[in-house]
Amino acid sequence: MLILEHIKEDVAPIVSTLKYSGIKFTYHVADSEVNYRKIIKNNIYDAILSDYDLADFNVFQALKLIKQSGQ
Repeated sequence: MLILEHIKEDVAPIVSTLKYSGIKFTYHVADSEVNYRKIIKNNIYDAILSDYDLADFNVFQALKLIKQSGQ
């Protein structure tokens, strides 16, 4: 799972809630467009959870990039 979130404090509640729900997963966190591009270049994800607006781009741009990567 990839979590796209630029506020570090917001990641912990997401992970906690998913684990509490019994979902078993591993995850990476991208906090910027540059990190997101690097991460999706080197990994394949079953799910991506994204903040709607990040500091340097948004969920629609993230979706476009993941589609362009072939995932």
